[in-house]
Amino acid sequence: MNFILLIRHGESESNVKHLISHDVESYPLTEKGVEQSRIIADGLKKLKIDVIYSSPVLRCRQTAQIISESLKCHIIYDERVKERFFGKFNNKRIDPLDWKTFLVDEASKKCVEGWDEIYLRIYDLIKNVKGKNAVIVTHYDLIRAFIAKQFGLEDELSAWGIVIPNASLTIVLNKNESYKVKAIGIPPVEELISKIIQDLNI
Repeated sequence: MNFILLIRHGESESNVKHLISHDVESYPLTEKGVEQSRIIADGLKKLKIDVIYSSPVLRCRQTAQIISESLKCHIIYDERVKERFFGKFNNKRIDPLDWKTFLVDEASKKCVEGWDEIYLRIYDLIKNVKGKNAVIVTHYDLIRAFIAKQFGLEDELSAWGIVIPNASLTIVLNKNESYKVKAIGIPPVEELISKIIQDLNI
């Protein structure tokens, strides 16, 4: 059995501005996002991590680099866990109260990348992480899609209530490609991280 730690990037400038963006080089971490990333990195020091995968998007690269420096583990940048493609809505401001409605509606019109497409991307990476304890630094919707499918939630609307905060930790246990979700969206709080990972050195 191995474990996979799904980590959303720390707070970025796009989060503060309420923008959706798939740009690779825009919107770095805020000072708060850097600190969040340091907390999650410090919280994982006791674990044996074999590899870190990261989205190539800047906010994820910065988060992954902080984790990598703390864990002394190399990073592989992987297109399969890049941000959702937002099409003509890229870099548009979305009301934080309405953004999930917006994405459900626009995905149904094929204007943004669909739920199944983002799930298949992250699943393809996860199923190929065989026998390794891995960190995957990625984005809100990819983590949400993977977790939702493990609970049998087949579409984006059904997964509405799954919340993945910035720099949060979601834990998946893998036994022969049978996945068990141990935790979802644990925030970057040292005491909470320490508690949830205490039995993960397996």
